[in-house]
Amino acid sequence: MRRFNKATRRKRHRDFHAVMKEWLDANATRTEYAYACEYEIETKGGKLRIILHEDEHSMESDVYSVFCRFNDVEKARKYFGIGEYDHFHQLNPHSGKWNFHHRVADLQPQVFADFVVLNIKEILPTPTECDKV
Repeated sequence: MRRFNKATRRKRHRDFHAVMKEWLDANATRTEYAYACEYEIETKGGKLRIILHEDEHSMESDVYSVFCRFNDVEKARKYFGIGEYDHFHQLNPHSGKWNFHHRVADLQPQVFADFVVLNIKEILPTPTECDKV
């Protein structure tokens, strides 16, 4: 199993966060959070909170992480078409968590950021749906 030293992991996390923040700054609303970058964006499944942790421990982790949570769990479950006890989907049907994680050694920062952004874009309302959200 390939593993990077701390300096390389920090650099990859910084690069990943830079790509994510660029997209989020252009498409989501920044909110206040003590030790992380937090954003909110309106989706077809309701308001989604997106958090990028930037503390030293997170930036040295072997795993890229984007923590997301839908404010209205019922609306998110309905949008994704899952029941309360369906655990075969990325959405946690009880908490509304919709997180993304991947090993730093396996993907370049841009590739994982593109994957996360693509998943979020898929649930954004189209201009004609914006009035319905």
